[in-house]
Formats: sequence, C-alpha cells, structure tokens
Amino acid sequence: MNSSTFVDAAALKQQLPAYLSAIGHPPVMHASGTRLTARCPLHPDNKPSFSAVMEGEVWKWFCHPCGIGGTVIELHAARSGRNTNVEFKPICEEVAALTGLDAGMAPAPLARRTMAAAVPKASKAMDAEELERLTTPWRTRLLQDSALCEEFARELGLSPDTLRRLTTPSLDAFGITPPGFILPKADGTPCTLRRPRLAYIGDGGYKIRDPFGTGTPRFWKVGELRRPWRSHRLLRSAPTITDVHLVESESTAAALIEARFENSFHEGACVVATSGCHGFDPAWLPLFAGRRVHFWPDNDAAGQRFFEETASLLHGTARGICRHQFQTQPAIS
Repeated sequence: MNSSTFVDAAALKQQLPAYLSAIGHPPVMHASGTRLTARCPLHPDNKPSFSAVMEGEVWKWFCHPCGIGGTVIELHAARSGRNTNVEFKPICEEVAALTGLDAGMAPAPLARRTMAAAVPKASKAMDAEELERLTTPWRTRLLQDSALCEEFARELGLSPDTLRRLTTPSLDAFGITPPGFILPKADGTPCTLRRPRLAYIGDGGYKIRDPFGTGTPRFWKVGELRRPWRSHRLLRSAPTITDVHLVESESTAAALIEARFENSFHEGACVVATSGCHGFDPAWLPLFAGRRVHFWPDNDAAGQRFFEETASLLHGTARGICRHQFQTQPAIS
C-alpha cells in the first residue's frame, strides 16, 4: 500500500461479513441483518460456533470454543498470529485488501526479473487481485483440513501449528492446490494434478512443490516474484527488523521459523527466502539496507555459490554479513 493510502478503521469494522466470505467462511445472516453465524476460521469447525452481532456501526464477533472475540481487525490478527498493538496498520491494510474496501491497494513493484522459466508466458508478475482470487481458497482449505495440514507438515518436518501460522490469509504464505488443478508443462501442454500439492505463495506468483512426482522440475513456478518470500516483514514500521536470516528456499525458511528464529533471539529478527541459489535480484537490495544479514546456505556447491553471489551484492548495503552452517546429526546405531 502506498504511504499516502489511509484505511478508515471505523469503516473496516463494518466489513466482517465481507471478510468471512473472502476467506471461505460465508456467514449466515439472521435478525434483519444484525446477527450472523459462521464456521470459525480459527479452528476446525463442523458446526457454526462463530457468532457476531452488529453493535451500532460495528460488527462484534465471539467464538465460544476459542473463548475470544472482537472486531474483524482482531479476527485477522488472530488468524495470522500477530499483535494489533504492534502491527495495527498492516493488519488493517490486509483486511481492506481482502474485503475490497480499498480498491486502489496494490503491492509496490520491487523486481522485474523472471522467476518462472518453466512455465510459458509466465515471465511477468501476476496481477495482485487475480493472485488473491486464485490462492485464497488454497489457504483456506489448508487451514480447514487438519488431515492435509498434518500430511504436509510431516513432509516439511514442521509442526502443524507452524504450518497453520504460515498459512496467512494474504502476503507470503502456504496454500494447497485443489485436486484437478491444471498446470501447463514447459512445452505448453496441460497437466492435471491428481492430488493436492503444497504451494508457496508470494508477491506476484507462486511455486507448486514437486508437482509431477520425483522427476524434475522439483518446483513449478508461475508468475514473477517482486520480492523475497516473507520479506513483507521488512516493509513494516514496527517492530524494527535489525537481523535478517537469509536462506535459499521457502522450505528452509519454514524450518528456521519452526526453530523459533523469529522470536527466540529478539523481536527484530526475521527469516527471508530467495527462490533458489540464483534467486536474489539486485532490485531487492534496499530491503536489506542497514541490516545484519545472516546467511544459512545449504551445505553443497550451490549453497556456496548462493552465499558468494548474494553476499557480493549485499556488500556495502547491509550493515554486516555473517555466514552460518547447518549441523547434520550423526546417525544413531
């Protein structure tokens, strides 16, 4: 969102029904439109346990199993695991984007290099509204389907709670493609996915993980990333990010987040991923200006190239550069 854009929080608090519909939990309206019920988006909910009433011009919700409530702003914060006292403005901006309250909202373009050579005609970033329309059901299903959430959490070596926390309703997140999703191969012929596949959703495009079995490509990229995955935290005004843990892939970023790298050290740390060992675009350098960058390259030749090439680009922009190494555990006999 442009710095000049202002989101009216009072108007936003009237948007609860639109927000619920946008995230795949359409409400049932009662009592002349002043009361509603819905499946709670904060936990698996077969029976509608989420209710809300209109108090004046504000929708107030409450979930009895969760034991919490508030306005649509608190609901979005709870879904994305954030604190309204710290991130009130970006939370409001995201709700506005989901509900269409701010039709002029669009992400700032930071890069224009293609990240999608495997898919024909995918060398440009996807339109923000089209990307949101396509991937919102992907995120919603992953949050609602506990069996699939646990399956993909095991595949990545994460806890289901971490996977759910990274399945945010907007910005950089996980999602799952539906069965039957059609994906174009490199030669332009369509391929129908027979089972759900994990997707990494970014600003301007997405990557589908290992879509065609064990063969190459391991990922299928659609669109063009405008910035590194999870780097939206670098754009916020608070908390101030002083240390960036930079890795080669989204799955490695998720592993560091699982290991509490974003909150075990201090509030000013975050994890950011490029899209492969050659995935760092020089247009992203302003994101890292004045920050300490901690590299966590893979322990292979590609990881060495990733560190050398990216550190060379960051030299003179970053406040400091550190290289760390993953330790492999010895086998237990």
